[in-house]
Amino acid sequence: MGLIERDEALGRLHELLSQAASGSGQVALVRGEAGIGKTSVVKQLVTETDDAHVLWGGCDDLMAARPLGPFWDMAFDEPSLAEALRADDRQALFRAVLELLSRALRPTIMVIEDMHWADDATLDLLKFIGRRIERTHGLVVVTYRDGETPGDHPLRVALGELPYGVVERIQLRPLSLEGVRELAGESIDTQSLFELTGGNPFFVSEAVATASDHVPISIREAVHARVSRLSDGARRLVELAAVAPSRIEIDVVTAILGDSSGAIAECEEAGILEVTGDALRFRHELARRAVEGDLPEIKRRQLNLETLDACEGLGYDVSRCAHHAREAEDAESMLRILPGAARRASAMESHAEALATLRALEPYLHMMSKEQLADHYDLWAYEEYLGADVGLGLIESGIAIRRELGDAAALGNSLLVASRLAWVGTDRGTAMRYAEEAAEVLAPVGGESLAQAYSVLSQLAMLGGFLDETLAWAEKALALVDAGDNPIRAHVLNNLGTVKVMSGVEGGREDLLESRRMSADLGLFHDETRACVNLAWNLLQDKELDEALVWIDEAFRITDGAEMPSFESYTHAERAWWHEMRGEWAECEEIGNRILEMNEALRTAQSHCTSLLARIAVRRGTSQAADLIADAIKRAEFSEEAQRLGPAYVAFAEGVWLNGDAADGRVERALEIMDICMERGNAWAAGEIGQWLQLAGVIETVPSGAPEPFRLLCAGDWQQAASWWSEHGLPYEHAFALSRGDAEARLQALEIFDDLGAIPLATRVRNELQAEGVKGIPRGPQKTTRDHGLGLTARQAEVLTLLGEDLTNAEIADRLFLSTRTVDHHVSAILSRLGAESRDEAVRIAVDSGALA
Repeated sequence: MGLIERDEALGRLHELLSQAASGSGQVALVRGEAGIGKTSVVKQLVTETDDAHVLWGGCDDLMAARPLGPFWDMAFDEPSLAEALRADDRQALFRAVLELLSRALRPTIMVIEDMHWADDATLDLLKFIGRRIERTHGLVVVTYRDGETPGDHPLRVALGELPYGVVERIQLRPLSLEGVRELAGESIDTQSLFELTGGNPFFVSEAVATASDHVPISIREAVHARVSRLSDGARRLVELAAVAPSRIEIDVVTAILGDSSGAIAECEEAGILEVTGDALRFRHELARRAVEGDLPEIKRRQLNLETLDACEGLGYDVSRCAHHAREAEDAESMLRILPGAARRASAMESHAEALATLRALEPYLHMMSKEQLADHYDLWAYEEYLGADVGLGLIESGIAIRRELGDAAALGNSLLVASRLAWVGTDRGTAMRYAEEAAEVLAPVGGESLAQAYSVLSQLAMLGGFLDETLAWAEKALALVDAGDNPIRAHVLNNLGTVKVMSGVEGGREDLLESRRMSADLGLFHDETRACVNLAWNLLQDKELDEALVWIDEAFRITDGAEMPSFESYTHAERAWWHEMRGEWAECEEIGNRILEMNEALRTAQSHCTSLLARIAVRRGTSQAADLIADAIKRAEFSEEAQRLGPAYVAFAEGVWLNGDAADGRVERALEIMDICMERGNAWAAGEIGQWLQLAGVIETVPSGAPEPFRLLCAGDWQQAASWWSEHGLPYEHAFALSRGDAEARLQALEIFDDLGAIPLATRVRNELQAEGVKGIPRGPQKTTRDHGLGLTARQAEVLTLLGEDLTNAEIADRLFLSTRTVDHHVSAILSRLGAESRDEAVRIAVDSGALA
């Protein structure tokens, strides 16, 4: 929906509430510039609705946002929320919110204001709600400012992931000239007021409220004029409220200023502050900022310090105290409060807030004890990894301190953290080095600490595809732990099960299932998810797609509750692989491109997706294929692991055959990778590399240990090979086997290739049949006769519609809450799918097909 007037927005919100009341929950995104009237529209909705539960909360403009701040606000009226929040139990909180939205006697309106200031945990909860809202009686109304959500803003990413069918986007329009005249009356030069304010309702209201003969030049002057007429006590109250973003509780005011009932009444009457429950707030955030901006620096710091003392004395949330400590720039307070605030934010998975808090301590690190500093570096490295970097430099700083302190157990733990971070960054060599040192350091400590190091070494061996090494390290780890259920045993069984399945050793699946059971019983979401992911990975590798999907869905179920970005991205990558094999390439591209937009620290998932995208580009014959192959190989080579090297060189080898590039200098490396994959439990990748290189004339036959369908086709038994692929549900591979057969089989293959958009092979088969004089060869899909089954995903269809409005990619990104780079990927995929050379041609094809008006 484009820009709309206030009354139209209110009417649409009432319609959405009606849908929610009937059991079809909705999310309304109300956006607009500061002062446009978002809050007043939502307030009017609530005022006009008598039969709804109302939950209201807001995000604050804190230097490090309060984790789950809006839900703390709602918790004043909802004990279930308060209980979960006090217990730091994310899953209980998520369930409680969903239950509140699901109440059936009356619909629930849940308002979350100023979402542009939201913390990570609040954004996670919004995504959680969005995936399930349709089954509730709730209307979730989210307000945010346009000007504070650039293309890479976390809110835009979160909104872009909400399901399409349950989201209504409402962008408020500034007042028209007539609207300004109606609000201001006839006593003011309406035209001048309209030009100076741009129709912003707050600017207009503030200008009118000054009762001045002239329109103020700026909103700051308007607010200052009103504040200056207050008594000293009321002015002191306004200044105090200005350093507390969003709201200041009355008990905090009382602790600092004493009884302020008279000053509160005066500020209310002046239209500057308003009482909401047990707190005070400015009528508009711009007014608060205007007052705060006028404060002398020393006074601003002092007010924050006084507020901090009051909040600590009253037992307020540590993140609130941390904000005022930072604003006061008081070193002692920051060192006392911020480390705990960072740990709390991290535990609640508000990682951006944890990272901001940790970074704020950087100027004061020299004032920490060595023990504190080492702990600080450990957490900081972890949060940087989740935020934007692998964080190895930070953990290495902590390791240097721990070496000096001589605490072997603590040093070993930091080394294991460093090993994990290095592996996630696809730096296998560094990961191995740190894990081996951890085992050496922890040898005198023994017990479970040493067992953990052995288990990490077994995991790295498994990830590298080394069966004997995995078994040896696992055996050492198990010898140091009890036989019952425990975290290390669950971790070891996961490693054992995975490598056994990869290598065709009996008992692997049983080990993985036991690891999953044990992890679930112990509440180890990380290891439970890892077991599901590894089960799915091996099933995908063996082309058992139906069962693989069961475990992918199970992994999603777990990560939905635990909100673990790294495993969630990896599970998405597995789903992309599933779509690729099913011939659902648009869906694969959508997921793959989204993962490439994510945190660069999630390089393992990104490496796999790059190989998938390269393979699809090769099969479609797009201009991106060469660059994607180069990128996939670069990422895979850095990882040094067969599970990433194999897929990258599969895409390369297929391109060699399709394009006749047998002289490419990378062919020799592809042959090496084929042998490495055979040795390390990735026979499928070895077989496929062998198939393409054999067809290209590089080798005479596929490896002897290659899976059955490759050996069948190499031996000329295209019928059995085609049957194998058909039974396992892989249409491209099925069609390829048919394309090696007689004319009837090739005609069948051609139909499948055309449907998939596999242009290079379709062209090759069509030319062969024409050269042989075969009759009845289909011409292929004609651009002018395509229907709306264009093979586009829902998001791509949405982008195509906006292309029809002649919007630029940047404008489309703004409309759909995506980054411009993501839209670039979608447009490229649309052009490829439709066989169009330009945006205009894609639109013409869609119009001719009836897909666009």
